[in-house]
Amino acid sequence: MCVSKDSVCFDSYTCDYKGFVCKSKFDVAVDAYDTQLRKYNDLVDKFNVLNSAYEQAQSEKAAAVSELEAAQAKARRMSDCIDRVDTVEGAKACY
Repeated sequence: MCVSKDSVCFDSYTCDYKGFVCKSKFDVAVDAYDTQLRKYNDLVDKFNVLNSAYEQAQSEKAAAVSELEAAQAKARRMSDCIDRVDTVEGAKACY
């Protein structure tokens, strides 16, 4: 097996479970990155839950407003109808 002249040889079984002979200088950075990534993913999940609840509330609000507007329009039509008639039977027909 050919290696460069400045290669360092190690004894057998010097690797840890990650496959490196020495603790990597990047292990701390990788752990910090993974921690931040988990926090980010948790925040994304929370945002998605809150956003879904918000959209549901907006949809329910829109439905309620639509229902209210329909009821108001019906009340205006009934009021206008009653204003135009001059008998009780005519008023009953407005409903």
